[in-house]
Amino acid sequence: MGKSESERASTADEYPDFAISGSDWNCQHCTLINPGAISVCNVCERRRGSTRGRNGRRSAPPAICVGVERSGDDVKSHEALKRRKKHRKKKKKKKKKKKKGPQAEAEAPAPEEEKPAMTAEERESILSAAAAAARPFTAADTAVTSATKPEFGDYQCNAALSLAKSLGLPPRKVAESISEALGPRLAGVFDDVEIAGPGFVNLRFTDEYLSDAAGLMDSDKDRLGVPPSSDPDRVVVDYSSPNIAKEMHVGHLRSTIIGDTLSNLLEFAGHDVLRLNHVGDWGTQFGMLVEHLRDEYPAALDPETSGDVDLGDLVALYKAAKRRFDDDDDFKVRSREGVVRLQAGDAQARSAWESLCAASRQEYQKIYDALGIEGLNERGESYYNPYLAGVVSDLEDMGLAVESEGATAVFLDGYENRDGSPLPMLVRKSDGGYNYATTDLAAIRQRVQMAREDGGEGADRVLYVTDAGQSQHFEMVFAAARKS
Repeated sequence: MGKSESERASTADEYPDFAISGSDWNCQHCTLINPGAISVCNVCERRRGSTRGRNGRRSAPPAICVGVERSGDDVKSHEALKRRKKHRKKKKKKKKKKKKGPQAEAEAPAPEEEKPAMTAEERESILSAAAAAARPFTAADTAVTSATKPEFGDYQCNAALSLAKSLGLPPRKVAESISEALGPRLAGVFDDVEIAGPGFVNLRFTDEYLSDAAGLMDSDKDRLGVPPSSDPDRVVVDYSSPNIAKEMHVGHLRSTIIGDTLSNLLEFAGHDVLRLNHVGDWGTQFGMLVEHLRDEYPAALDPETSGDVDLGDLVALYKAAKRRFDDDDDFKVRSREGVVRLQAGDAQARSAWESLCAASRQEYQKIYDALGIEGLNERGESYYNPYLAGVVSDLEDMGLAVESEGATAVFLDGYENRDGSPLPMLVRKSDGGYNYATTDLAAIRQRVQMAREDGGEGADRVLYVTDAGQSQHFEMVFAAARKS
């Protein structure tokens, strides 16, 4: 049923998205006629329900038509609507158009130059560098251990598990390669090499080999069939190291026992072993002790009579001197002056110092005799005094030692104080004196770098047997020695 002009005007005002055409009104976007009807648009395929909402009021029809009825010339082409919908989709995925003309050519990135092919020399250089940077296969990687259970044999090799990842092969495949390579080499010693689990290589001695080995041990009472090293080393073992005029404590006893045991094993293996006792026989405390002897045992300062002086209880002597040093300012000044005289080679000061060292040796030797320690050569801190100045000078020339608050110190990467500041390793104090680190660096130089004919030890290896509390000190000393 058609609408009057006033009704159509009212409707147009109420629904601006719809236009009036003749007796009906059409959606401006396509072909809707009589929007109150329930219909589906053939083009946009959307469904329109009643224009009355749930509250019973008439609501405006949506702007997008869903009508199917058409009204003459006022109906818009469905093909035009299709083009409109396609245009909307393109807007969402709009691509940036390429610029044309001289400006576009100027802004266009220059084409990349074709890289020349790698030469054989360059390829070989890269491969060599990669091989040099790769971690070498070490004895630890062999992972040969005693078998965990008797059914696994006598030994087992777990190297296949660690090698598999770097080789890009299954562990069992690597184990098979190890087994094939070991088989001919171990013939007569082990039975056939077995592979168990994911890649464990199990080894079991033959009965004939065990029988022959036991017979050889029985016939060689001295070495039990163990041959000496065919390539012996010169090995220095630094152990015991008590302090002059002080008691040996448990740390010294432990170092003495372990160090002597290692020395015995190395000698049995055929190496040339030098046992060194790095006694604490130098330092500022000796100025205090010398001045105390000057007052209490004056005969100790005379080179002709110092050997006859009985110093008695050295620990009591040290405590008495320390008490005077803490309580008597005049004695403290004398003690500091005494250190300077001792280091300068004063005859009286040196005679008193030698008396202290001789008395201490007598006490230490009682303990060494009880433990069966033999062949321990004394190389005290004083032995390295001639090398100290040269060590510091060389460190300065290499730029490793620098001035720090009046002293000279070496700063090493990775060592910090609790507040995060660099931890210095002092090699020369602000008063010009030297300390433990300087002496240990000088000892390394004398033991390793100096040939035997020049007064050095000519060592191939040096073992330090010390308390774990000194671990950081030696780590820093060794790091500085490697850098120098």
